[in-house]
Amino acid sequence: MAVILGLTKEARGNPPAKYLFLIGVTAVSLTGFMLISDESWGEHLFSLFAAIAVILVLIGFGLSRMNPMLWKRLFHKTEYKRYVQGQGEIIEVLRDLDDDYQVLCGFTLELIHVEFLVLCPGNIFVLAQVNTQEALRVENDQLMAGNHSLQKLTAKLWRASHLLNLIVKKGYAKDIMPKPVLIVPNRQDLEMREFDGIAIIHPKELTAVLAGSRTQDVSEEMVLGFSEYLYKRYIV
Repeated sequence: MAVILGLTKEARGNPPAKYLFLIGVTAVSLTGFMLISDESWGEHLFSLFAAIAVILVLIGFGLSRMNPMLWKRLFHKTEYKRYVQGQGEIIEVLRDLDDDYQVLCGFTLELIHVEFLVLCPGNIFVLAQVNTQEALRVENDQLMAGNHSLQKLTAKLWRASHLLNLIVKKGYAKDIMPKPVLIVPNRQDLEMREFDGIAIIHPKELTAVLAGSRTQDVSEEMVLGFSEYLYKRYIV
């Protein structure tokens, strides 16, 4: 059985109470601080609340980078439910991998959210799921799901892969480019199988893809050491 790191109950869909609590406490604290520190606060009421709004927007942006599904969890519950179901399918497949696999889940790598990072002797994989029921196609060199562009998602996959490549070069003096994989849980019939070097698969195909791509200079010792480093730096 694969080692799964970073998977929490919150990642499986518990309400984001701590995020709402943080935003609420920050808003109240800022309001109180500004009112107390300014004796003529009544004359600057608009400026005070404008400053609070800007700070809260920045906090919201930071939270969205750490947890991109936060707002969907709050405002698009049907779509978020599909996302959680797809995530569950992927996790079940990952759990059944051999014990030489290390899987890191749901962490932020220098402001880039990584859904799943899979390390095994022979390769490193960056996984993301696309939460769509639409057919995939290419338009103007962009991957589309129906009329919705997946450019941000595909770009994020490659940014994470390149950043991991730089970390490996610095730490291990090896040029290893992780393989980006896009998983589509909600469609059984996938017309597209690759886009811009990104493999496009269904969850049931994940085991074969991971097992069949062990072609890089990644040792068992490197798998254990690199996963421990990433876990301690970005998850704990």
